[in-house]
Order: sequence, then structure tokens, then C-alpha cells
Amino acid sequence: DLGFLLTNPILFESFGKSALEMQATGLPVIVSKSGALPERVIDGYSGFVLPEWNSHELKITIMNYLSLPQDQKNRFRIAALEHANEFTWDRAASKLEELITKSV
Repeated sequence: DLGFLLTNPILFESFGKSALEMQATGLPVIVSKSGALPERVIDGYSGFVLPEWNSHELKITIMNYLSLPQDQKNRFRIAALEHANEFTWDRAASKLEELITKSV
């Protein structure tokens, strides 16, 4: 297993699909506070949200993650999977149905 952490340097992504796709494989993700990306990663749980995208903050975040004990890295991987599983078509349909019911 070579993958251990994904950095997503995209400055704007309207939905954050790539971050969710990577979390669905069990990879924690590093994103910046832009577009929908911060809504797709739970900071400190399924990955990390940087206040802005810069190489210094990215380096610190990667180094901090790499220095974690393996059991903490495993918790991030499990959390990434769990968080990504919240974004399913069934869940989206249920939320839409709730909104429609409330508005009627």
C-alpha cells in the first residue's frame, strides 16, 4: 500500500468530488478552505483543512501526519472511509425528500 495521504491543491472545486473519492479509498485528504472542499473533509478527523493553500502550511501538515503513530493514522483512514460513505445517492435522495416534505 503506497498511498497514505492525498493533497488536493485545487484552488476551487464546486463539489469536492475528488476529495470524497480519495476518502472513499481510505486516504485522509489535505484541502484548503476554497469552494466546497472544506465541506467534504472533517478537519482533524477525515483529513485536514488548511486556512489557505501555501507550501509552508502543507509541509507542516504532512510532516505532522507522518509523525503520528500508526494507530492514529489508521483512525484517520477509517474516519475518511466513514465520512465518504455519508455521501451516497440514497442519502441525498432522503435529504431532498425531507426538504420537499418540510416545504409542503
